[in-house]
Amino acid sequence: MTVSTTTILRLGQKRKVTKMELNRKVFETFDKDGKEIKLAIVRPTQEITNKADLKYVAAVSNAIREGAMTKAECELLIKERGIWGEKQEKKIEKIRKEMRTNEKILLAKGLSKSKGGKAAKEIQRLRSEMLVIMMDKNAYMDLCAEAYGDKIRNQVYIACCTVYADSGEPFYEDVNDYLARSEEIASIQALANLTYFLNDIDEDYASKFIENQYMRENKLMDKEGYYLDKKGRRIDSNGRLINDRLQYVNEKGELLDEFGYRVGEDGQLLPDEEEKEAE
Repeated sequence: MTVSTTTILRLGQKRKVTKMELNRKVFETFDKDGKEIKLAIVRPTQEITNKADLKYVAAVSNAIREGAMTKAECELLIKERGIWGEKQEKKIEKIRKEMRTNEKILLAKGLSKSKGGKAAKEIQRLRSEMLVIMMDKNAYMDLCAEAYGDKIRNQVYIACCTVYADSGEPFYEDVNDYLARSEEIASIQALANLTYFLNDIDEDYASKFIENQYMRENKLMDKEGYYLDKKGRRIDSNGRLINDRLQYVNEKGELLDEFGYRVGEDGQLLPDEEEKEAE
């Protein structure tokens, strides 16, 4: 599931920024040859901001001339077609209320781990449901002229604000260089880090959700977000054991398929232990 920049901005939480973080955000990635490198997103100067804003205005104007709808027109269209309206707003409100009810359960004193885990998982389910509903709307809103303008503006920011962390030298020659390399891992990560940095969003915002905090504090989930059983082993949402490669396994750590049958590394079925002994 791909989460758009719009969705990230709506779900993300504002973070507290230290003085050292004010002017740049460092991240590790890989260049086109697979070599590990350290880059940084630096805060744009006023000159860069003016350049990006000018590109935004031109892009929005061109998009409208080419027939793209404005944000207001998109909102009107999705309401007229029933894609988003009072029904969806009420559904979102209902989900938020149910989430709040379960959040209050997690705050109760003397809460049992089983009841708390059930409430936390329900919040996770509700949050995922709300995300899907929001993404349906954002999928259309991302097609409006203003969204296109944002995309063009971000291209300027990435090209001008991505530098080598150690030397401060530009990572891209210009916007065209960025566009030519936009499919590289470094470029994809640069866009994500730019979104978080310029909007002061905590990139690990999901871990701050009350349900995830509860799950980790009660050893029902590890720091990477995977569920744990009573023995601290990784399991899926249905309680089935999984290994570090997220493959189904049995109590002995042997690979299983989705139906619970033993398989080899190649996914081919293996004979049961009883069958081997009979032979």
